[in-house]
Amino acid sequence: MYFQTLPDFLIIGAQKAGTSSLFFYLGQHPEIVLPPEKELHFFDINYSRGINWYLKQFPEKVKESKIKTGEASPYYLYHPLAAERVASYCPESKLIVMLRNPADRAYSHFMMQKVKHTEPCATFEEAISLEPERLKGETDKMREDPLYYSFNHQKFSYLDRGLYSSQIKHWMKYFPIEQFLVIRSEDFFKYPHVELTRVYNFLGLSQVFTYDFKPVNTNSYKPMTETTRTYLNAYYEEEKKNLVSLLGNSFQWKEEHSGSLSSL
Repeated sequence: MYFQTLPDFLIIGAQKAGTSSLFFYLGQHPEIVLPPEKELHFFDINYSRGINWYLKQFPEKVKESKIKTGEASPYYLYHPLAAERVASYCPESKLIVMLRNPADRAYSHFMMQKVKHTEPCATFEEAISLEPERLKGETDKMREDPLYYSFNHQKFSYLDRGLYSSQIKHWMKYFPIEQFLVIRSEDFFKYPHVELTRVYNFLGLSQVFTYDFKPVNTNSYKPMTETTRTYLNAYYEEEKKNLVSLLGNSFQWKEEHSGSLSSL
C-alpha cells in the first residue's frame, strides 16, 4: 500500500554552504528518493500553498519501507517562522545544517545575486554597507504577517545570515539537539567520505559510496579584498566565539580565505 509521506530529513541551511552538493550526493544513495526539485521552500515562502501541496512534492512510499526522503531549502535556517512551522508538521524530521566560514558565505551570496542580476550595488562593500537599512523592520513584518514575503530579507541578508548561533538556538527551541547534525562545509568538501559517513549514520542509511563527488551549483569569481576580509573577520569575531560555545571547537575558521570553497 502506498501513501504520501512527510520528509524524513531537511537540509535547512546555510545558503552557499554546500547544500546543493549534499542534496546531489544523497540523491545517488539507493535508500533515498528525493523530489525532483531541491528547494521546495514550503516552510518559508510557499507556506500559503498548504500542506497538501507539500505532500505531493514527495514520492509515495510503501508502508514499512526503508526508503527515506527529504528536501533542502537553505532559507529555512534563517527564516524567522520556519522552525515553528516545521515543528508543527514534521516534529520527528532530522535536521541537517551546513555552516561555512561566514565571511566566505557572505561574499559568495553577494556574487550569486550579481550573477542573477538581483543586486543593483556595484560592489560587495556597498551592499554590506546598505544591509542594515535594507533589512530594517523586515523581520518584524514577517512575524506580524505570516504571509508577508520580504525580498530584502531573502536576497540581501549577506552579513546577517552568518550569525549562525542565534539561528540555531532559535531552532533548538522547537527541536532537541539529537535531531540536528551540523556539518562544517570546509570539512565536507575536503573529506566527503568522512562527512557522508556521519550523514548516513545520522539518517540510518547503509554505508554505500558510489558517488560522483563533483561540487554542485558553483560559480567562479574574483576573491574579496584583504581589507574587506579583515573587516569581516572582526565583524564575526564575537559570533565565532558564540558558535564554538554552542557547537564546540571544531566550528572555527582560519583567518585566511577558504580557497577550497571559493567557487561555491
